Amino acid sequence: MRKFLPKTLNNPSGFTLIELLVVISIIAILSVLGISLFGGVQKKARDTERISEINAIKDALEQRFDAASGTYPGPLQATWFANGVIPEDPTEDGDPLTADDYTGVPTAPATGFTICATLEANTTPSCVYNQQQ
Repeated sequence: MRKFLPKTLNNPSGFTLIELLVVISIIAILSVLGISLFGGVQKKARDTERISEINAIKDALEQRFDAASGTYPGPLQATWFANGVIPEDPTEDGDPLTADDYTGVPTAPATGFTICATLEANTTPSCVYNQQQ
């Protein structure tokens, strides 16, 4: 039986070391590019979630504004939100709403509020204000 690619000096089977190094280098470059682009997308997604959540907190407080006393309720309650959970920063800390999440959330009845979140992709905070100020 004749072999299709017999192993000879003119036709060695397998890859050379240079060919393997070139392929590994190309894969490494593509991996680094993919990871760096993916990291930026994750930051933007978390920032979008932060902005959405501070707007949800603002809406919950605006819906419960007491016109007679001119105050907003505090502290936040889970029943005010559609999913039954008080929004918190989308990092992986898993803590309840604390000072490192959203600043300015009323903890007691207040006449006004300013809720801010520090964004990852942008160093300036994103804030929402009550409309009675």
